[in-house]
Amino acid sequence: MNKDRKYFEKDFYEETDYFSRNVDVLANLNSRFQKYRISTVFSIYNPRPDEVVLDIGTGWGTFPFALSGKVKKVIGLDIAEKSIEFCKRIAEERNIKDIEFVVADARNTNMPENSIDTIICADLFEHLYPDIYMDIIKEALRILTPGGRFIIWTPNPGHIIEIFKRRNIIFKRDPAHVDYKTMPYLKKTLHEVGFEIEKVGYSASHTPILNIFERIFKSICPLLRRRHEVLARKPK
Repeated sequence: MNKDRKYFEKDFYEETDYFSRNVDVLANLNSRFQKYRISTVFSIYNPRPDEVVLDIGTGWGTFPFALSGKVKKVIGLDIAEKSIEFCKRIAEERNIKDIEFVVADARNTNMPENSIDTIICADLFEHLYPDIYMDIIKEALRILTPGGRFIIWTPNPGHIIEIFKRRNIIFKRDPAHVDYKTMPYLKKTLHEVGFEIEKVGYSASHTPILNIFERIFKSICPLLRRRHEVLARKPK
């Protein structure tokens, strides 16, 4: 086993300060970063009031809290008990009762087949080794309803910031980011397991000034494509 494999394991997220770092930003839906995440993910797809949504790798509960009151049901799933304990505490403090938070391995959710209308995987796949990623997208296909939507939002390894991060130049490498996926790889693997790809694109970052150049030039300059956007569907 690769010595770095420990960074996926549940113990990494349970035993480190992963869920206590930058809580004021990551747990605050009004922070610049979280507003950016929510707005860009919701630009990929429009939530519907009649749908059941599953957020895999929910972390600080960003998308379940943002979807509260907007969909029929929203579920936040994470392998880390620390994550779910945090989310449940926040939901209780805010008296939010229409979100279900569960501890589970996304490779085997134990959810019924054809039971979820939309699955969100935002800032997740860079944390997963390829075999785990493949198991998760297969499970996603199983539990989605026919025509159900699969939303992927993940860093582009070809962006200038990610190139610097991998070399610890200016930016520090995140040890939990164990395997970045390229757009061709995402498209290939989604097709292989049976998804139909409806839309792909690239997000600009939330960094002031840089994001102006990204929005203008990302169509012609891969170095300025901050994150991959993918909307796939389970065939009807």
